[in-house]
Amino acid sequence: MGIYNPKGHIGFTHRLPQVSGPVAFISQSGGLASMHSHIGIFGGYNFSKVISLGNQIDIDLVDFLNYFRTDPDTKIISMYVENLKRSGNKFVQLLKETTKDKPVIIWKGGKLEAGHSAVKSHTGGLAGNIKLWKAMARQTGAILVNNFLELVEMIQTCLICKIPKDRNVAIITGGGGPAVEITDECEAFGLKIPKITKESQKKIMDFIPEVNSNLSNPLEFGANGGYTNMIKVMKILNEEPHLSTILTTINPGWYPSERINIEDVVKTIANTISQDSNKNIISIFNSSRARKESIDLIDEFYQKTREYNIMVYDSAQAAAKSIYRLWSYGVYLKNRGYKK
Repeated sequence: MGIYNPKGHIGFTHRLPQVSGPVAFISQSGGLASMHSHIGIFGGYNFSKVISLGNQIDIDLVDFLNYFRTDPDTKIISMYVENLKRSGNKFVQLLKETTKDKPVIIWKGGKLEAGHSAVKSHTGGLAGNIKLWKAMARQTGAILVNNFLELVEMIQTCLICKIPKDRNVAIITGGGGPAVEITDECEAFGLKIPKITKESQKKIMDFIPEVNSNLSNPLEFGANGGYTNMIKVMKILNEEPHLSTILTTINPGWYPSERINIEDVVKTIANTISQDSNKNIISIFNSSRARKESIDLIDEFYQKTREYNIMVYDSAQAAAKSIYRLWSYGVYLKNRGYKK
């Protein structure tokens, strides 16, 4: 497929956006390079460059990683990798030199037996043992993902979220079932759900009764929930020093019936966290696209949350995986004395 460079007006097709952005993508699949180039804008980001390098017969993955390492237009490097053409030592060394300044997100293709065969057929190389790739990621600070959706989610997370100082998450939801699901997924992927302080619980009890509610964490309000109370709770949680992430469930379909403007909702949520706070606000979207009105609202909701640096995930699992991976990257940087 070749090169997609919006700044240089070079593209795979004439339909690609000519707006440059901070994300680079290196791909051993022309189809995935083309798909990502078209889909990225719907994920809220544009590309500095996209490279389709195929079977690396001349220039290889190491060459392009070395280029993007110092490319001023690139802030995040993502890649789809099937195999390495030359020794992995150079690749590992370059990753170590790169991740101290820029996140490197790797989607490794051909992880299992059938995938190994597919890689050999596709690019004529050996896929390599996935255990070795996981060990390499731990040693270099690279962020390893499992599929295209996780690649997109991780790029969005790196663009929008601050690196969490710890794994502590506060969960706000209006129902007991969602609270259990989100808690399970967070703990399954290595995050922690600590209790909030007694002082904060008392403040919340001033406007939400204990009956039919859980006010410790996860915070589950039942019939006592709603937009206004959620905002009050988030402002209280902003004062909790042991929390790095506030996770809430939001249904954009509710707000028109309450005569609330979507942008006002998102702006108010964003402003519950002080500007100098190191906390992230993330959300799990749980609305339906069954009606045309819902589709329009959802599209506006995604657009506005990106503008106000609120990361929205489609599932609890996606949220938990992405935040844990970003925290792990931060731990790697901290342990080696790098500041981010």
